[in-house]
Amino acid sequence: MKNNTVITDNTDRTTAEYLRSIDTEGALIVTDANVERLCLPRIACLRDIPRVTITPGEEHKTLASAEQIWEALERVQARRNSLLINVGGGLITDLGGFAASCYKRGIRFLNISTTLLADVDASSGGKTGVNFGGLKNQIGVFSWPEATIIGTDMLDTLPQAEVLSGYGEMLKTGYIADASLVESLEAVAVAGVTVERLRSLIGRCTEIKRSVVEADPKESGLRKILNFGHTAGHAFESLLIKRGTPLPHGICVAYGMMTALILSHIRLGLPSEILSRHARLLRATMPAIAFTCDDYPALLGFMHSDKKNDDTSVRFTLLRNIADPVTAQSIDDEEIRTSLDITRDYLGI
Repeated sequence: MKNNTVITDNTDRTTAEYLRSIDTEGALIVTDANVERLCLPRIACLRDIPRVTITPGEEHKTLASAEQIWEALERVQARRNSLLINVGGGLITDLGGFAASCYKRGIRFLNISTTLLADVDASSGGKTGVNFGGLKNQIGVFSWPEATIIGTDMLDTLPQAEVLSGYGEMLKTGYIADASLVESLEAVAVAGVTVERLRSLIGRCTEIKRSVVEADPKESGLRKILNFGHTAGHAFESLLIKRGTPLPHGICVAYGMMTALILSHIRLGLPSEILSRHARLLRATMPAIAFTCDDYPALLGFMHSDKKNDDTSVRFTLLRNIADPVTAQSIDDEEIRTSLDITRDYLGI
């Protein structure tokens, strides 16, 4: 497992220093059209490296897009020791990492993170994958990048929805590991969620994730705490993709945490005041997700298909309190329906 992560406010300089230290013959850049337009012009050292550009959007995180990358690697005559350079957010680092890990049974890859969500979560940790059959990250492998460059100078290119997506994952990190981080993020919500107000908290989030991943690289135990909010969050995300009205991953996870907090109160006695705080935060910061009881069968179907389940039950990570997570809690369908009802009540849906 490699965990060579650098946080920088000069992505071009840091990337150039890294590339000077390695062989880049046969290198290929993977990016998406938005990053190509907004970020790549700022990374001058990548100007002369061939690239493949993926259409933005979670619906393009597919085997077909991976095939685009493999075809491009063939065109540049990539070798077993060639380097794939993933420049973008979580979609690109997941997709590019997966493509690199399969091509010629595995070539090196570098992640250059350009979004807040990727900074604090997706670009590090070794998870790669693509969506399949309408399900999130259903096909993938654990494979670690040679290095991860977190370019905070790219964050001013983000639309507000992507800032909120990263904010949602930062909240998750606080809930599972650091009550003071949650308090800092709640203060940001009061003042207004901006990149500048979040920038100083990125390092703490990456530190927490690094410590968890180093202790449990392949999610056999402790690492499952990082799934807090994701069981319901992925279901909300998949439902919205199916509707044709997708929202960024971290926003859906923020709503998934509401459901998980409710289950935590019911199952483990989590103080109800935490539920109220989170509901206020969602109402103040996040775009609304509308769903009714008619959507429950679809949401339950997505949850039952979640790759984290290892039997017929749905597994949640829950909290006894902030920074006191409990993994692999089997929740039956009736409890999930009840938690979805209460989620709608808290949020006025």
